[in-house]
Amino acid sequence: MWGKYLFNMNNDDDIKFLLKRVVRKCIYEISAKYRSDGGILKVESKKEAKNFLRVNLDKGIIDAKEVKDLFDIDPSDTKKYVIWLAKQYIGSNKSLSFDEMRSYIGEYNAFNGRNVKHKDINKYSTFKELKDDVDRINDSGVNISSSDLERDFEVVVDSDDLYIAVPHTHEASRKLGLSTFSFRDCKGGGKDSAWCVTYKAPDHFNDYYYNKGYTLYYVLIKNKDLLNSVIKKIPKHGKSLVVSAITVDKTGKKFEVYDGQDSLLNDEDTRRFLKILGIS
Repeated sequence: MWGKYLFNMNNDDDIKFLLKRVVRKCIYEISAKYRSDGGILKVESKKEAKNFLRVNLDKGIIDAKEVKDLFDIDPSDTKKYVIWLAKQYIGSNKSLSFDEMRSYIGEYNAFNGRNVKHKDINKYSTFKELKDDVDRINDSGVNISSSDLERDFEVVVDSDDLYIAVPHTHEASRKLGLSTFSFRDCKGGGKDSAWCVTYKAPDHFNDYYYNKGYTLYYVLIKNKDLLNSVIKKIPKHGKSLVVSAITVDKTGKKFEVYDGQDSLLNDEDTRRFLKILGIS
């Protein structure tokens, strides 16, 4: 039903929506020129990363699936974090989860060197040190935007089964994550969102929305029978899929689905989930 909204622009409202987004991107890029670039992170080439992994693969230290996963969770085009990630993974006796590594390395990359303790990732001696640094920035909101744009989101579906919203600003994303789509239990009581695009710092949302050009769809399953069907067919994620964040790339062909715990669905579960919701 709402799949058409993702890909087709058949009326003036769709064109206005696209123009509005282009204007926002221009403003963001102009303002970015006046921010510090945070220095240049040490770049490990893809070739170096592949060679490093191949050596450890040949020695039987890691297997082929782990090699693929380490490459996949590195968000950089040059795969500059792969070697560091592999060292941390191997050094932890493979106790680190790929979901957690993906989440934190993605957040670190989105900061682009701003406010981090080390602009060179190799200076973090452990994964925990990097994780604590990312948490510090997210908790402090040091990169927080001051604009009051919490209402800048669109409700594309509001039925008996689903509620789906598309945020167009970091402020709106955060507001939605702390209200309608909150899921994670907080230590002091209450709930918040585990999605990095809803954190205090705007870097994660800006990276997805402006830099990558992704559209984010926040989905709430309102119908209990529909939710039970999801739980039955995707038991690994289960009730965590009562809320989900779906990212769609510029082509409208690449989907990623994150459950309420910010755990990424694999390709098979993603197809199954979208089919249940009526997107494919």
